[in-house]
Amino acid sequence: MTDNIDRWSFTSELDSLWNMKPKAAYNKTDTENDTMFSSSNLLVELLISQAILDSSEFKALSFDNLEALKKELKVIHDSIHHTTKNLQLENRIKNISKSLENANLKSSRHSVLYLADQRQSNENKIKQMSEFLEGLKERQVEIKKGLLQHTAAVLSKGIQNMELTAAKKRRNQLDYSDMLLPLQNELDLIARKVNKICASKFNINLSSSTVEKLLQLEKRLQTNGTGNQMAALNHLGNPKSFLNESNTHKISHEKMQLIAIEQQKDSYYNKMVDLELLTTKLLSHVDQFSQRQKALQMECMLYKTESIELEIWHKTWERDCALNTDNHPPSSQSDEIAHHQQLQQQAEKYESEINQQNILIQRNTRRYQQLEVDIHRLSDQKVDLESTIHSKSRLLDEKDRRITQLHLQLQSQKQASQTSNRYDTQLREQEKKRLNESFQQREACWTSHTHKKEDQFDELLESFDRLTNMAMEFDTDRMRYDKRISQLNHNVSELEMELITHKIKRLGFNNQEPPTTQLLRKEFRQLVADIKEAHQIRMEQEAEEIRRLQLQLEELHNTNHNTAYKYQQHISTQTDYWN
Repeated sequence: MTDNIDRWSFTSELDSLWNMKPKAAYNKTDTENDTMFSSSNLLVELLISQAILDSSEFKALSFDNLEALKKELKVIHDSIHHTTKNLQLENRIKNISKSLENANLKSSRHSVLYLADQRQSNENKIKQMSEFLEGLKERQVEIKKGLLQHTAAVLSKGIQNMELTAAKKRRNQLDYSDMLLPLQNELDLIARKVNKICASKFNINLSSSTVEKLLQLEKRLQTNGTGNQMAALNHLGNPKSFLNESNTHKISHEKMQLIAIEQQKDSYYNKMVDLELLTTKLLSHVDQFSQRQKALQMECMLYKTESIELEIWHKTWERDCALNTDNHPPSSQSDEIAHHQQLQQQAEKYESEINQQNILIQRNTRRYQQLEVDIHRLSDQKVDLESTIHSKSRLLDEKDRRITQLHLQLQSQKQASQTSNRYDTQLREQEKKRLNESFQQREACWTSHTHKKEDQFDELLESFDRLTNMAMEFDTDRMRYDKRISQLNHNVSELEMELITHKIKRLGFNNQEPPTTQLLRKEFRQLVADIKEAHQIRMEQEAEEIRRLQLQLEELHNTNHNTAYKYQQHISTQTDYWN
């Protein structure tokens, strides 16, 4: 109830202050006070005082803590950006896996289980990433809150300091007004004494001003002054010269102090510039290390996911084998033989799949190694270019040093010519022209050489971009072809299984004779021989394809090595433009 009464009274007072209207006729001081205490200024002052009271609980941070919070806020902003992108990518992968699962409902149980496990892992990963993102956002809000509290505390302190300075100024003005009263009294006494002197000893109009009276007295004293009066005037004039000398001495001393302060300021400024350069270098190194750490962490995550997928596939394979052995127990000797043959076929099939996967893994490892070799080669080229740039910068420094030496020599020659006319002016001008021409020629050669090197560097960058684009396109084509090949292999295996089942069903019914055990054995042996022959032909084709790919990779490696060697030989041939 009391809070409601206070709030009502405060709002009513504000309303009354807002509706106040100042009167038209006041003195100057009254109008100034009215403008100071008008309704708008009172509202602003009330709001400022309330803000200062609210921010009194906050604390201002130190410079190091403030910089650390700003850096942490920047890092959190970048990580939030990256995590949002990764979360969007994971959501897309989740949708794709769901669509694949819906599309492959009629396929084998192994693929359905694999897709279900992958979808579950994607959901867990999305949940973890969303939790991590929420934590980052909460930390970002906390840091922003701390920075805003810091700004509020700093502003409150600044306003308090401004109020203290304004109060000090008012006090000084009051002190000055108090000091003016005795000075005014002294001036009045001096004016009265001058009026008495003018009325008693000299016939001067009292109605004129004090300045005119003093000028007339000075003229009278110059014309009709006595020796005592001149001595008195000299005695009065000496303190002025003494004051002038003391003032000049103080001014010279203050100038020396200002010069010393400026020198100290320059030295501190140079130290500050050096420290800023060191900090920028350290920050660049830290950024490079952080980027490298992120790349290595991404590679570790990829390897972990691949190992988990292989473990899941191995476990599902063992479970399928166990289920097949449990669900089909051998009833008789023929069933045992058929079961044994089926197991051999499955083993051969799994071995062929493992060999294919090993081949794919080896191919991917070779491509990875080739990409690493290309990266190392490009890094070596970069190092070579940096070394050439450093060498050219050293040459430029030497060139500048020689130019400064030449300038110093010219200055010394000028000084020598001023002291003693030993050298001829025409010869000196000709030498200067010759040196300028040679310098311009060398400078032109150097600029043309730098332009050539810059063009070569641009060409290298363009070739690197082209190679990266080609590698990305090749990777996408490879993935598409691998997917197509896997689909075709799956179709071929299904057709072969259908053919085998059809042949098994048609055993003994091809001839017109009634089926016998001998005829069935003969046809079964022929069927097994056909299957082995087809499998052998397929393995030979795959081996031939592997040999062909190895030869192509060796040829590409040799061509890349030759081009790199030629480029290094081209870079190693440098020309000296100073000779």
